[in-house]
Formats: sequence, C-alpha cells, structure tokens
Amino acid sequence: MTESNENQPVMDFESEAEAEASTDGKELSHIASLVDDLTDARRRVDNIEEALKEAKKDRDRLSSVDVPEAMAEVGMSELRLIDGRAVRIKSGIRASIPKKTQHEAFNWLAENGFGDLIKAEMSVKSGRGEIQALSHLASQISDGGQWSPSLKEAVHPQTLSAFVREQRAEGRNLPDDLLGVFEYSETLVGQ
Repeated sequence: MTESNENQPVMDFESEAEAEASTDGKELSHIASLVDDLTDARRRVDNIEEALKEAKKDRDRLSSVDVPEAMAEVGMSELRLIDGRAVRIKSGIRASIPKKTQHEAFNWLAENGFGDLIKAEMSVKSGRGEIQALSHLASQISDGGQWSPSLKEAVHPQTLSAFVREQRAEGRNLPDDLLGVFEYSETLVGQ
C-alpha cells in the first residue's frame, strides 16, 4: 500500500502482487486465522455490549419502577432485609427544557420574574492563527467585521431542577410540561 496526497491509503497492485507471489500458503493461512479471530472477537464484544444494554434496562426498571411500586403497595419507603441490607426509596425531580418548548419556556420564566435562570453564551469560530484577533472581538462585532458570532440561550438542567424543587417546596405550581419536569424514584441498597 502507498499513501495518496490526502493521506488516504490506496492499493499498489504491483507491490501487492509481488508480495503475494513471495508469500507461501502457511503465512496466508496464519493471516486468515488472525482475521477469523478478529471477526470472532468483534462478534463477542457486540454480544457482550447487547447483554450489558439489556442488564442496564433491567436494573433501571427494577430500581425506578418495580421495587418502589412494591414498597409503596405496603406503605414503606425504607426497610432492612433479613440479611442486613438497608433498602430506601429516594424520590427526586429532574428538569430539562425540551427544545420544542424552549422559546415558550424562556418567555414564561422571564414573564414570571425568573429570567435570571436563562444564561446566554456567545461563541465565535476562528482559524488557528487568529488568537490575537479574537482580543479585538467586541470592536469587530460592533463594526460589522468578519466575525460570525452565534448566541445560544439555555437554562442548565441542574439549575432548573433546583429551581423546580425550591418552587414546589414553597407550594407554587409550575408548567411542568413546558419546563420538562420529570419525577423519579430510585432504590438505594446499602449495608
């Protein structure tokens, strides 16, 4: 094989043919065996990754649905098993504004006095040798220069989750769908 101008490997058929002619069947058989081993290893990894994905689904369902529901049915949120393990159900709230409701959610936050939760980030793409030029960014933008800044507004999910917990603790109703509020349960098992 040789390298092309763009560092992409290309086949050099004359060199390949010469190498093949000087290679005996034992060497080629060894290479074929190694390729078989590689194929088998990839298949095993794929199978293990699929099994891991299924095991994680089972773990998550048991932790967040099955055990909490079973304990709720008997009116318990904590218990100690005969073998000494302590089981506790932790409930929580997560929130993350969905893209489809982002504009409406930002408006709601601003109109209700919570606009400070919204953070803006501006970024500018530049070439490698333009570090010093970036120091003049503010004047370049105001002068209509060569820069193409992008502005992104967001509310960090952890900030939003803490805000939702705080508002609920104070008894306030929030537009849960708009803010992407998700209540969850998690089973904690310890000694």
